[in-house]
Amino acid sequence: MACPRTKQAILDSIKRINKELGVTVVLVSHLPEVHRYLANRVILLEDGKIKEEGCPKDVTDDFFR
Repeated sequence: MACPRTKQAILDSIKRINKELGVTVVLVSHLPEVHRYLANRVILLEDGKIKEEGCPKDVTDDFFR
């Protein structure tokens, strides 16, 4: 998602689908800001195993440690 405007439009659409239709969304991304914007729960995987899970801010603060 190189274009910031397109990126935001896509993220807004995903958020709206989740809220208005009640559809669960599973998202894979390496961008902490995406998780913080969309998620209410984040799971950090390392070598295929759960390293951490919880609220987006707490977990994404540890992404690069």
